[in-house]
Amino acid sequence: MLEAAVLNGEPRMQTIIRKWGNSLALRLPKFTTEALHLTEGSRVDIKIEDGSLRIAPTRRRFKLSELLEGHSR
Repeated sequence: MLEAAVLNGEPRMQTIIRKWGNSLALRLPKFTTEALHLTEGSRVDIKIEDGSLRIAPTRRRFKLSELLEGHSR
C-alpha cells in the first residue's frame, strides 16, 4: 500500500515494509526514482541520521587516471 501527499510543497509518502526473502524491502515510488535518476540496479547509500533512514544515490568515485584522461601538462 502506498499513500502519497504533498507537505510544505514537497511530495511525501507512506509505504509498508514487506518481507523479501530473508530481508525486508521498501518500495520506492516513481516520483522518487525519477527525481534521483535511479533505475533498477542503481547503487544507493543507506544511513541512519537523527532517528531517520536516509537513502541517497551512491556518488561515483573516479580514479585519478580517469580524471586526468585527455589532459596534458
